Amino acid sequence: MRRPLLAALALLTLSGMMPASAQETLEDARARRETIAEEAADNASRIDALEAEDAEIVAALEEIDTWIAIQEARLDRARQELAATVEVEAEAWARADALAARIGELQLELAAQLVDGYVQGFRNDDGLLLDTEDLNSVPLLRFVIDETSGATAATTDLLRLAQDQQADAIAEAEQARREAEDLRDEIEGRIADLEASRVVQEQLRAEVAQRIAALEDEAAILADEDTQITEFIRAEEERIRREAEEAQRRAEEEAQRLAEEEAQRLAEEEAQRQAEEEAQRQAEETPPDGDSPPDAEAQPDAEAQPDGEAPPDAEDGTEPEPEPEPEPEPQPRDGVPSFARPVDGAISSPYGYRTHPIYGTVRLHTGIDFNSPFGAPIRASANGTVIFVGSFSGYGNTVIVEHGNGYSTLYAHMSGYDTRTGASVSQGETVGFVGSTGLSTGPHLHFEIRLDGVAIDPAPLL
Repeated sequence: MRRPLLAALALLTLSGMMPASAQETLEDARARRETIAEEAADNASRIDALEAEDAEIVAALEEIDTWIAIQEARLDRARQELAATVEVEAEAWARADALAARIGELQLELAAQLVDGYVQGFRNDDGLLLDTEDLNSVPLLRFVIDETSGATAATTDLLRLAQDQQADAIAEAEQARREAEDLRDEIEGRIADLEASRVVQEQLRAEVAQRIAALEDEAAILADEDTQITEFIRAEEERIRREAEEAQRRAEEEAQRLAEEEAQRLAEEEAQRQAEEEAQRQAEETPPDGDSPPDAEAQPDAEAQPDGEAPPDAEDGTEPEPEPEPEPEPQPRDGVPSFARPVDGAISSPYGYRTHPIYGTVRLHTGIDFNSPFGAPIRASANGTVIFVGSFSGYGNTVIVEHGNGYSTLYAHMSGYDTRTGASVSQGETVGFVGSTGLSTGPHLHFEIRLDGVAIDPAPLL
């Protein structure tokens, strides 16, 4: 029995195709990589914003440090001034103490001068004192004052000057100390405020640094995941490429082998046809007396007689050559794809046995011929995956689409293609154009439906 055309090719090609689950996994990985890229970009933007905020905080801290340095310099000067005023105050109190001692001396000296002046006054005028009945009388007092005023005036002035100087020194010292203490307290307050601001800014910077670190950790995780997914995608794409190349190579080898078998079969049929023609010619040249070439009876020409009739020399009991037995068709199964007509146009030759239009022999026509004009679009009969695109023996330019569950369709004699091996096609999508390549007598589409590689009648499924 002749091997079904392209059965092995379909099986080999399908075995090398990538499973739908692998394709979905690869698409999921690509989608995840895009999501990671978006998350990484968002992370980078947030890190940039935080780093800008950190830069502002650093600038604020630098400004605070500058102000603290200025205030500390002022505080140093204030402390120096306070120390100086303390020394001034101490000196003032020392002067005040010295003046106090001097004042005591002056007071004693003044008292002594008053006593001395009073005594000397009596000595200068004994009669006046003796004649005075009352020592407390006004003339006596006036005399004492007059006598003592000149002597004590200088001492009194010195006393008053010392007292004034003492009071001024104390007031000056106390004022300088209060001012220095006020300046010191003011600067220390400012420094305390600046230090508090610095603490707040440093806390803010620590929070920003913590957030940046968290985002950077997340970015590192995303980068690691992106690397892993990229490596996975690259490995999957490389595996798919190798498998596709291997499947294509095996398909081409199988197609070449089948083409060689087909060519050999055609050559054998041609040799048989020529032998039959030679036998017919010899039979026609047989002399009227019934003599014939030795092998005439061994070469009956069944195709030259009407269907079911034996050749003229079959009356001696020789049986005519039987028609070839059709190969058993696979039984339909569940999950039959929904097929549609691939082109517009009438059916010019249905599925079944017929006389070959070129060879003139009876053989199984494994598909349906549609009478369509040259260049008309050929549509995929159902959803599927293209497993073969190329020239194939007598089919000429051919496209084969696999639909799952063992079903495939074949489109032959194309003038050109509009698809590629491995492409996913939808029902109604153009895969090529009507032509007359291969063994063809004119433009038409030869369309087949195969189940497990064996041609079946497409009519009931369209």
